[in-house]
Amino acid sequence: ESRIQAIAHGCLKEFLDSQQVWFVNAGLSLHHMPDREKIQVLRQLKDVSEHCLITELNANHDRTEKDTPEFVYSVVKTFGYLIEAVLQSSVSDQDKRACTCDYLLSEAIKMLHSDREHRLDFHATIFDWSEYAEKAGYEVVSITPSISLGGRPLLFTMHMRA
Repeated sequence: ESRIQAIAHGCLKEFLDSQQVWFVNAGLSLHHMPDREKIQVLRQLKDVSEHCLITELNANHDRTEKDTPEFVYSVVKTFGYLIEAVLQSSVSDQDKRACTCDYLLSEAIKMLHSDREHRLDFHATIFDWSEYAEKAGYEVVSITPSISLGGRPLLFTMHMRA
């Protein structure tokens, strides 16, 4: 019941000694850390299991800085695709408004207004995730797009093996 980056390495080792873990599934969680923390956590997860699956958004919000054209474009484009997907879904109009206004637009605005040190989301591209995996000592086994919008993978799952 803690952030993975706050768990002491010794605690993970203790956990490993008590039970076997087949694989680690980090779904839509690691994007809340900047790149250095992602690499450190991936190294820790490698000690837990040989196989690691991540599911993340394919977006360029990790290495780009606030107020740069690249960052603004990426936030607008990514969240625009997400909003488009919600609006095209079969959920009620009330749920569409709630998801769009209360969550997605709010999240995008927070990202655009937050300095890097106060940012809560650091989505990375598939290319960046592949680099983080390599730096952490993983081999990328496969990358599977889960949702594609606008002709590119928006959400993907990456299988890594130590």
